[in-house]
Amino acid sequence: MPLMLEDAAAETAGRIWTIAAVIAVVGFVLFLIAMGIWALIARPRVQTITVVHKRQTANVRNATTHYTVDCTYPESDQIHTLDCTGALFQQLKKGRTYTVTVRRFTILAVGRKH
Repeated sequence: MPLMLEDAAAETAGRIWTIAAVIAVVGFVLFLIAMGIWALIARPRVQTITVVHKRQTANVRNATTHYTVDCTYPESDQIHTLDCTGALFQQLKKGRTYTVTVRRFTILAVGRKH
């Protein structure tokens, strides 16, 4: 029995959606691999920041506190959000400029105050 035109069109559409899904999954896996490699080889850099806003967020479910600092770099007015530990969070004051060591959007150490 020969295939009807509608059956062939439906089969072609199904193949197109399958190919699109495979491309999306492979793209996502490649993205995760690239992010993992970036996390392993990212080097710490020394950066001058000006603290705009400090924020600590408590997670009631697992009793943890997350510390973040909104800051600007000297060459732009764009606000960047960086993570830090509680001890570093206490050292940083709003409105002050610091030289810090940053790795993957996390402040590792505070150098000097300007």
